[in-house]
Amino acid sequence: MKELRMNLRGSWRRVLAMITVAAMCFSVVSVTPAFATGEGEAVTNNHVTFSKAEAGEDGTATSEVKVSAEGVKPGSSATVKVAGSLQLMGEVAIVLKDDSADVNEENYDVAWTIEDVANESEGTKTSEATATIDENGLVTGVAEGNVKAILTVTEKAQTASGDATTEPLVGELAIEVTAEEKPPVEEPVKKDGVTLEKAEGDDATSVTINGDETVTLAAGETLEPTALAKIKTNDASIDKQKVTVAWSSSNPKVLKKCEDAEKAGTFEAVTDGEAKVKVNVKYGDSDTEGVDSNEITVKVDTPPVVDPEDGDEKVVTTVEAVKIKKAATELTVGGTERLTAEVTVSPTDAEKPAPEWHSSNEKVATVAADGTVKAIAAGKANITATAKIGNSEKTSEPCVVTVKAKTVPSTDKPTEGNKPQNTTSNSAPKVGEKKVIAGVTYKVAKANTVTYQKPKKNAKKVTIPATVKINGKTYKVTAVEKNAFKGNKKVKTVKVGKNVTTIGAGAFQNCGALTTVTLPAKTKTIGKNAFANSKKLKKIVIKSTKMTKKTIKNGAFKKVYKKATVDVPNKKAKTYKKLFQKKGLPKACKVK
Repeated sequence: MKELRMNLRGSWRRVLAMITVAAMCFSVVSVTPAFATGEGEAVTNNHVTFSKAEAGEDGTATSEVKVSAEGVKPGSSATVKVAGSLQLMGEVAIVLKDDSADVNEENYDVAWTIEDVANESEGTKTSEATATIDENGLVTGVAEGNVKAILTVTEKAQTASGDATTEPLVGELAIEVTAEEKPPVEEPVKKDGVTLEKAEGDDATSVTINGDETVTLAAGETLEPTALAKIKTNDASIDKQKVTVAWSSSNPKVLKKCEDAEKAGTFEAVTDGEAKVKVNVKYGDSDTEGVDSNEITVKVDTPPVVDPEDGDEKVVTTVEAVKIKKAATELTVGGTERLTAEVTVSPTDAEKPAPEWHSSNEKVATVAADGTVKAIAAGKANITATAKIGNSEKTSEPCVVTVKAKTVPSTDKPTEGNKPQNTTSNSAPKVGEKKVIAGVTYKVAKANTVTYQKPKKNAKKVTIPATVKINGKTYKVTAVEKNAFKGNKKVKTVKVGKNVTTIGAGAFQNCGALTTVTLPAKTKTIGKNAFANSKKLKKIVIKSTKMTKKTIKNGAFKKVYKKATVDVPNKKAKTYKKLFQKKGLPKACKVK
């Protein structure tokens, strides 16, 4: 038999002949050629190499199993990503009784297994939840964690060669399964409700409004259409700054476009009728006119109001027109004049609402609830009147007020239009005293500062000034008082002046129409329940970096709009998100 093994390296014909002879001499001998890798080595098809163990420095040899991988030495550790794979290799060194013999891998069983390191205290077990391994030593990551791959080599029954029967040999390799690397998700470029993409190939620029071709609304409801624009450009990607988006309505009397920049692309149904909506998209200077989208039809059809008691339809009163009786007037500084407006309603015998007055420039001229205009400083201001019944609302054309400065005191008898106003004292107000300036109430806090107490009646868009002049003296506005806007149902947007450091408790609580608030860089303190239950508050802009868990009080952002966006300085995004959520901000809100 020894002679047979020594001559296996000869020709196959010779080998086969010798096998035949050996079969005649011995009861049974089975020989399977190995994958030769060198003198005395063989590799199985499961990536395991067998060889004779070499003697160490002490002159003795030991049987052992080593596990490695490409670039990973035996005894070290390897990594594989979730959904990734790693091919392991085994090296088996065997001590034979007959030192002149070669290792025959056919005399050994080989098994690859894997165990979860985290479960060793409970007894080792196979963990396919973390990683799997096949019969050829290929490891596949399943979930993040730590495992060890095990190669077990067991000698079969003692053979005719005289190979020694031994205990199973075991080799291990530690493997860490790490997170799968996912490609970053590219956010679509959007502007004013239009998603912007590059056109494919030679396709021309196209714009398509999404959704149904016909939409039905009731008066007072809003429409926020969206569109997809495919832009033909040689740019590597769409540059949002080069894009101009212009939404339009064919009949503004039925469906008007919101002028608020933050609501670009939003329309409001005014009265029953029909209008067409489209959007024009222009990219850069090369496309001079832009590209129009398809049109969608918007039908405004307000359902009749039904009396809940008898089920009969109620007569719905609507505002048809508001007209100021004067188109223009002139005043000198300090002069006053009362304007009147005519409101037309339908049906004509219905009760007419009192108009709400508004000045486009209160630094030039203010207007009281009864239409009285007061000249403040030289310049021009537009005075308008708005009448509203339910969802029906109309605003007049403006009366242009021109205010001229006083140059020479007049000795003539004062007329109704230029009587001097001596309703206020020139002395400085006392600390704690309240003053109404242009319809807004302020409270003197210190010698040079005031707090904002109450907004002008029926104001919808409020700008809290940085300073205010009272009896000729300038005061800094440093705080919004406790409950200043609480329960207000009119105000929609508030921009807080740069000197305000404190927002009082409940200052904007239960504001039913409030959608946007902007706070300056100096704001440090936000009181308890300051914005609580303002359920339409969708956007909060905070420029301050000075807020802490001590200066933001409990419930400050409780029950605002559940998907509101909070814009903060970049370096504070992570800190403020945790802080604001602890103070009541819904978890679905974005802090960026």
